[in-house]
Amino acid sequence: PEWLKCALKYIIAEKVGAQAWVDLINMWVELERRLGFPSPDSMDLAHRLGKKNRPEEVSVWIRNGRPYNKPPEIFSVTEYADYWQKWWTALQPAWRSDRGEDWPLSRDLKEAIGERWPGVAKGGKNGFHMIIVTLLWW
Repeated sequence: PEWLKCALKYIIAEKVGAQAWVDLINMWVELERRLGFPSPDSMDLAHRLGKKNRPEEVSVWIRNGRPYNKPPEIFSVTEYADYWQKWWTALQPAWRSDRGEDWPLSRDLKEAIGERWPGVAKGGKNGFHMIIVTLLWW
């Protein structure tokens, strides 16, 4: 889809060269494929990330039409990172986030067997795409 091509053009242009980043992008594209490339205009909540603790800068960027060439101004990187971390934690399945304020979150995949990731397994421009774009801002 066209929105995905535009997103990839922006994400690749940022030249974050770490292999972990490249792997993340490849897994995200595979997630979009498995979800059937949801329409970017979908208002279906099934394709939207939750807003709890989402940094205000994300809302500003969305209200401004999501211009890749003009990310929002981040006045306090520390505050942005704190809200971003809380937002990410709020999107996690209970087995991963029920540990209070522990960071980093559990990476114990034995706990993940048979579990679903409903908070983050979201496609389209309102889904996991937002996680990737907002990571680039700091």
